[in-house]
Amino acid sequence: MTPTVENLNECLDTLAAIMTSRADGDRLVPLYRRLERELEKLSSDQDVMTAALARARQSRDQRAAQSA
Repeated sequence: MTPTVENLNECLDTLAAIMTSRADGDRLVPLYRRLERELEKLSSDQDVMTAALARARQSRDQRAAQSA
């Protein structure tokens, strides 16, 4: 299963609740950091894809306008 932004946010919410309800919650900090990094990477990848789609669309429209 490929994680989604929504999945990672749900995991972070759940983990935060667990961490703050346990005396030894600080032991889960590495896991929390890992999930944050994964969320950041996934969000960044999605931003790049959005930008690439916009650029491709703009390029296609420019070529169509030039050939018209």
